[in-house]
Amino acid sequence: MYIKEANTFDRAAIIELVRSVMEEHSLNLDLANRDNDLENLSYYFANGGKCLIAVKDGHVIGVAAGRPETDGEFELVRLCVAKQARGKKVARQLLSKIIGYAQKNGYEHLVVEPARQKYATGACVLTHCGFNFTSDPVEDAQPVWYLDLKPELQKAS
Repeated sequence: MYIKEANTFDRAAIIELVRSVMEEHSLNLDLANRDNDLENLSYYFANGGKCLIAVKDGHVIGVAAGRPETDGEFELVRLCVAKQARGKKVARQLLSKIIGYAQKNGYEHLVVEPARQKYATGACVLTHCGFNFTSDPVEDAQPVWYLDLKPELQKAS
């Protein structure tokens, strides 16, 4: 398995992966609205975001994507791993790359809106990687999960 930056040629495989994982949770892919970032991956790259895929035997088995949110915050928008690849640390490796990218670019927090991750590989991956809850409301009034990226903030938590 290897991880690489996604490109437009990977779009169809990413959409199929996300669709299959969402269907496991009785959710439908909504490319016209909620999931429209998958229609054009430049959504991430044009604005300082990152979209990575995990590939094994020529197949996309995982995706992680994030974008700048507010000053000092980078949002993890997608974290998704194919059923047959779960339990093999694929999500952790993808998440680690996103965390590294956010740290390298000076972000203070990596944030996750839990509603976006209903079909994600699992909240346990996020909590095992150090995510905490905050009570700061977001647009849908759900608490955001966050991970402090700067060492001085990690000590204060």
